[in-house]
Amino acid sequence: MGIRVFYYLPNLFAAVLTAMIAYYLWPKRSIRGANSLFYFLVGTTIWALSEALLYFDNSIPAKIRITQLQYVGVCTIPINSFIFIWRYVGWDSWLDRQAVRMLYFASAFMLGTAWTNDLHGWVWPEMVRDDSGPFTMLAITHGPAFWFWVTFSYFCIAIVFTVIIRAYLISPTLIRGQYRLLFVGLLVPFIANIAYIYKLLPVANMDPTPICFCVTALLMGYSFIRHRMCDVMPLARDEVFFSLTDGIMVFDNRNRLAFINPEAEKILGHSNNDVVGKKILQFVGEDLLPSQTEQDAGSEIKFPVNGKERIFDLRSNPLINAHGEPLGWLLVWRDITKRKKLEDNLRYLATTDPLTGAYNRRRFIRTGSDEVARSLRFQKSMCVLMVDIDHFKKINDEYGHDFGDLALKAVTKVCKQTIRNIDTFGRLGGEEFAVIMPETNIQQAVTGAERLRKAIMALSIQSAGMSVTVTVSIGVACLNDQDQTIELILKKADQALYHAKNSGRNRVCSADGQGIYRGDFGQAL
Repeated sequence: MGIRVFYYLPNLFAAVLTAMIAYYLWPKRSIRGANSLFYFLVGTTIWALSEALLYFDNSIPAKIRITQLQYVGVCTIPINSFIFIWRYVGWDSWLDRQAVRMLYFASAFMLGTAWTNDLHGWVWPEMVRDDSGPFTMLAITHGPAFWFWVTFSYFCIAIVFTVIIRAYLISPTLIRGQYRLLFVGLLVPFIANIAYIYKLLPVANMDPTPICFCVTALLMGYSFIRHRMCDVMPLARDEVFFSLTDGIMVFDNRNRLAFINPEAEKILGHSNNDVVGKKILQFVGEDLLPSQTEQDAGSEIKFPVNGKERIFDLRSNPLINAHGEPLGWLLVWRDITKRKKLEDNLRYLATTDPLTGAYNRRRFIRTGSDEVARSLRFQKSMCVLMVDIDHFKKINDEYGHDFGDLALKAVTKVCKQTIRNIDTFGRLGGEEFAVIMPETNIQQAVTGAERLRKAIMALSIQSAGMSVTVTVSIGVACLNDQDQTIELILKKADQALYHAKNSGRNRVCSADGQGIYRGDFGQAL
């Protein structure tokens, strides 16, 4: 056999190697794209094995039959590589079942044409003995069907390379390695095939394409182990990233944008192609970004989208490979505008009186406690007013509860307009209201209370042809050595209010630390 061993052994090695990869892939055929890849590898195995057999026998009829067998691979590899890549990158919707059937029909038609070449000669018009080399080979003249298939196959392969390059450019760094391996693995046999068909090799009629499939098999084997290709495919990005309602941004180690999904495109107002390679700081201030090194670091920011301010929860996570080496980082934009509005509404309902819009008792007490603590810390004065509408039951009985509600709203409006911006107003229940007046002494509080009483007395409430005026009684108490909680101050102010009502209503009474109550004109009661 001599020199023949150097020709058939590489092809036999290629056949065994691709068969082993196909065997490994057999249980994974249910994974998207793996089925086409399996048949691609089967085709390369048949092609390489047939090429090895060509060097075993000098019989011309046997070589012709082996060449026809070889076309099982020649006719299926371009089709299966085309289908595999489209599914691998996640573009299944562009390749429906009808299109796949048409591609396989074209493959089967060409295979049938090659097997019946003896009848028409469309593929090989002439196949003769060639003894110019180290051993007997076939000298083949190619016919129109052959050139049609070469053109069609190269067109499919060109699309495959275009798809791989595009997917590579828009992919995050961490999955680009798979595309690089695929590109090189398909490019090497493609170049070898061009060299063979156009007779650019030193040895004529010897096809190196199957041997080059060793490169394809080795790179795919490496990808299966290193990148877990067909276990975790990068095409999942298209299905997951593209369907997420969160904005996804992937950055490399230099903080350059490597990829953004459609939702992130809407947020930034730029397409993926426009932002790839740019710094995020061109779009978002550095002070708004979460940490890039901490796991699940987060921050909340307000960011305009289409001219409307939105609220986003930003989450970042570092991206590392299996060796712990940093690849970049991931930034997730979750629109929480609706959630924040709902939270604000719930907070409003939990802290606000639904009828008047004033703080409810719970919110008022909490605010009062904070204000007492602040006043004690900084040694500031603070007073509280208790305000009660006079004869409110009579208003309800004579004019109805609807009019009573109207009176409560009207009094609330006047109180909010009359008190200072730093004061806190709340409804404690029924017709009873209260005001917290920080940094205010007893004289100032009484003056403020009297101003409030007169403003309410001047109020005219009109409804259904009726016009009614109301008055209020007000009790005043301040923070002192004995009363150092909001509850105690309110209790003292309530007692002053009780004295105001017993003194004829429509007046202000204040209480000092000894429980002595005085009227608004300083007369002892």
